[in-house]
Amino acid sequence: ATYKSISQGAVQAGIISSTAGSQQTGNLKEHAYDGNASSRWANNGTLTNAWIEFKLDRVYDIENLEVLFFNGNSRTYPLSITLNGNSIWSGNSSLTSGYWTRTLSGRGDLLRISMTGNNSDGSAWFSINEIRINGVPVNQHTLTVNSGSGSGSYSAGTVVNITASNAPAGQRFAQWTGDVAN
Repeated sequence: ATYKSISQGAVQAGIISSTAGSQQTGNLKEHAYDGNASSRWANNGTLTNAWIEFKLDRVYDIENLEVLFFNGNSRTYPLSITLNGNSIWSGNSSLTSGYWTRTLSGRGDLLRISMTGNNSDGSAWFSINEIRINGVPVNQHTLTVNSGSGSGSYSAGTVVNITASNAPAGQRFAQWTGDVAN
């Protein structure tokens, strides 16, 4: 086994929205993070729709994931976990009557969990009662580009391509102005 220290600055990430391949009537995607372990999200029983994605309130250095699976004490799931489109873990969940915990490593604000094959019951049903995504918030800096593109929030050290809008007839781009050094 390998172990990783949990940073003292780690917190439970805020989830601001979610998207899912599908949801069973009454078992909505928002139920996976509503703080109520009695509610749940469930897909519609088809493998192509057996995924759920969580938009976080900011960028985090993700450290671990805690998932309370529906019937997690009697069913395992083959899973793939991505962060901003990059694979950060794949394998099978283990049987547990509580939260299944997985140490992860990656930076991002969009986490997706996909079931990659039938669960241990032999079906494509995928269901989560609650999820907790834990990590360290990454400081972001806001860039505003007037008369061009490239505006957004970026982590320190990120190289950002900015582009000036086309100059009016008879003029040409001269220089960027404002706080261009920082």
